[in-house]
Amino acid sequence: MANDKVILRGRHRRYLYVLEGSTICGEAHVTASQEEMALLWHRRLGHMSKKGMEVLYKQDLLSGLKSSKLEFCEHCVFGKHKRSAFGFEIHRSTKVLEYAHSNVWSKSPIPSHSGKEYYISFINDYSRYVWVYFLHHKSEEGITRHLTTFYTPEQNGVAEQLNRTLLERARSMLSHSSLPPEFWAEVVNTTAYLVNLSPCSAVQLKTPFELWHKRVPNYSRLRVFGCVAYAHTPRENRTKLDPKAKKWYFIGYQQGVKGYRLWDPVDCKLIVNRDVSFNEARSLKEGRKLMLLILTRASLTHRELRGR
Repeated sequence: MANDKVILRGRHRRYLYVLEGSTICGEAHVTASQEEMALLWHRRLGHMSKKGMEVLYKQDLLSGLKSSKLEFCEHCVFGKHKRSAFGFEIHRSTKVLEYAHSNVWSKSPIPSHSGKEYYISFINDYSRYVWVYFLHHKSEEGITRHLTTFYTPEQNGVAEQLNRTLLERARSMLSHSSLPPEFWAEVVNTTAYLVNLSPCSAVQLKTPFELWHKRVPNYSRLRVFGCVAYAHTPRENRTKLDPKAKKWYFIGYQQGVKGYRLWDPVDCKLIVNRDVSFNEARSLKEGRKLMLLILTRASLTHRELRGR
């Protein structure tokens, strides 16, 4: 008793007092795990907005997600800070391929791994389905430019809005993955893929994929951009004692193939593989920290040995 109040009751059983009570479930742990799952899907979807995730969650399209509540994401701040509103765009087209918007992104300050410096985007007006192609020069493939008036992006509002969305989400994904800036083309290409799977307000919160392909997209193959991936090594490329898998980093989806694009930072090699296992909790950032720790410990050990 405390302050004349009964706290617990118990019964005397075989020289022991057994307290009567109820088991308290670990609600905090369950809540934390759900918040982690929401953050995982947020990263898989290329740092999609809370509104978009809410739409997919209500349609039960994100496996394992029990709540769409999303905590603060620092990488979204890095990628989307100081967002400015665009004017309201009226959706006019009545069928696919009736009308398309296009825009060429200005020269990148850093060439991509394949030497590309520009990209041109196309967006179907009816479905908002997106395609992105990368160029060495603006004049490549016989492209003739028809320019809008200076400082009036509203003349090409849909395409300008698309570029803004692509770059915001791409910056957020690069920030989280810690991949070098030379991977801007890979991340923009992945962002375009994910934009097609994202609910769009211009088409009543449906996804461009659904309107273009006439079916609901499958989100089960999505993985966090830049995470650690273990690709199966074919028998022909290894000996009996070699590991059956090799460590890579996931850098996107291969169009037209059910495979993942993977990068090896040691050999600077890129492959496409479908037999892949992922560790979405690890990225290049964690790998660099681990390598730095190993090198630091090795250096300290070397100094200690020399001191002896």
